[in-house]
Amino acid sequence: MSIIKEIHLLGELPEVALEKIEQAAQFQFEKNNVRFKILECSPEKVMITVKQTEFETETYFSKKELITIARSIFDKYFPGRKVVMVPLNFIESPASKIDYKWIQQKMIATDTDTNDFCAATGLSKADVNDFIHGNKRMPQHMRALFWFYFAFLEK
Repeated sequence: MSIIKEIHLLGELPEVALEKIEQAAQFQFEKNNVRFKILECSPEKVMITVKQTEFETETYFSKKELITIARSIFDKYFPGRKVVMVPLNFIESPASKIDYKWIQQKMIATDTDTNDFCAATGLSKADVNDFIHGNKRMPQHMRALFWFYFAFLEK
């Protein structure tokens, strides 16, 4: 299975070229969580999306940097054609930075207690207490739940 979505659209390229493109794309995926998708490949134009998704190092590229990375991989294989890069840089969810301190501050600011939150969400009091005291790792979907709950209260 290819690391590049819709790579079959580049079927006109020699197998060796496709392998080199794959290797470079695999390297970028492993090092920077950068992914590619071929949108179009015609005699006049090649269009490729380059996207960086959430990454543990939290080092994210600008759109310009993503284009530079993609050009370094693809441009040399399409001389004489317009190669269009569509960069989609990572946009962090506001919920991703939520931690137990943020939750405690919001509970105080909105006069919310654990029972209120449990009644509104259906979560167990034990789990909620573990999250709001930092005793349990909070997965992203729980961060989002807290974020939306307090965003709704603050309206």
